[in-house]
Amino acid sequence: DLTSDVCTRAMSSTMPMCRNILELARARLGDALLFYQQHSKLLYVLLRVFRVLVAKGFCADDVSDGGEGDGEGGAGEMKFEDDVEGTGMGEGDGKQDVTDQ
Repeated sequence: DLTSDVCTRAMSSTMPMCRNILELARARLGDALLFYQQHSKLLYVLLRVFRVLVAKGFCADDVSDGGEGDGEGGAGEMKFEDDVEGTGMGEGDGKQDVTDQ
């Protein structure tokens, strides 16, 4: 009867420790699952961004996909001769020459 009493005492003292270990293991598993979920979401978003960049380009000149813009033409249609009178960029004579001062 002495051995059963010793076994009962040993079990009663180790049971709370086993419960704490089990609770700790469940908490670590929950943390690992949360990290995996957040990491997977980050990878998903990054892969979508890179997929769009590969498909449409990073700085594409062609903006024919209906993107945002003010509709005044792109960089290929710029002309710097629009208002050359009075700026000194045309014939070399501006409205006010700086060398006269």
